[in-house]
Amino acid sequence: MQLQCQFPHLRDRFWSNGEDNLLGSGTNSAPSSPLKNYDRRGQNLTFLDLKTLSREEGPPTELRARKEKLAYFERRCSRVCEGLYVGAEPVARSREALKECGITHVINCVGFLYPAYFEDDGIAYQVLHLQDTPREDILCVLYDVFDFIRGALDGGGRVLIHCSQGVSRSVTLAVAWIMWTRRACYEEVFEDVKLHRGIANPNIGFVCQLMQWSKRQGLVPSDPDRPAPGGVRVLRLVPQSAAVPHYLVGRSASSPGAGCLDPRGSFVVSGPHAVYAWHVRRVGRCLHL
Repeated sequence: MQLQCQFPHLRDRFWSNGEDNLLGSGTNSAPSSPLKNYDRRGQNLTFLDLKTLSREEGPPTELRARKEKLAYFERRCSRVCEGLYVGAEPVARSREALKECGITHVINCVGFLYPAYFEDDGIAYQVLHLQDTPREDILCVLYDVFDFIRGALDGGGRVLIHCSQGVSRSVTLAVAWIMWTRRACYEEVFEDVKLHRGIANPNIGFVCQLMQWSKRQGLVPSDPDRPAPGGVRVLRLVPQSAAVPHYLVGRSASSPGAGCLDPRGSFVVSGPHAVYAWHVRRVGRCLHL
């Protein structure tokens, strides 16, 4: 039985009916494969080197679009509100970029990676050590950041908040400041910041913290079916980072109550009508603030 090839291009280049491969009419003779001798027919073919193909050809992918967007904003100092800017590390180390935007104060969110580049050149710095992870407590530095920004603006200055890419940590602090000053909810402020900083994307942990904080501050409409946030909060006074043990911040205790008051530490107890500093080494006495 003679095999038929249904594909014309394959038939023209490789197909054979086997007749030219018959060795004779003996019983031990058998036709070879209907494919022609590839080594003989393809000896002049060249190999295709995939490394020579452009990776930019073809339709855009989500990953490529994100890389292009990051590259676009890498050296942009984005103004997100009056006197406040957000940027990436390349902006923070460019004296020309800072001068062009009139930056007088810088909040460096990643002090464990980048120094205060122009501290000796008249620019004031606040250096933080924040990891871009959902478990990082960013609320513990908010009010120190607010004080720094307010002091800069009251003096006629301008503030740059920067992290590595200007995507998560710096954006979170900028959003928190705008929420605080405008008394606005997270969703409203974030959408506005996103218009100015197209790559703004705080990690989910930061988002949840800001939304929880906004409820405590009454920045969101109250739900009549839910009790108003309140009660007692217990904050442990601990170093913000092991890299800066002298910088103490208040971190929320996981389970507020007398059981969390460790005699080895100091605490701040915040109630509806008063705030207390609690320090066991002072004979268990509380200082009413």
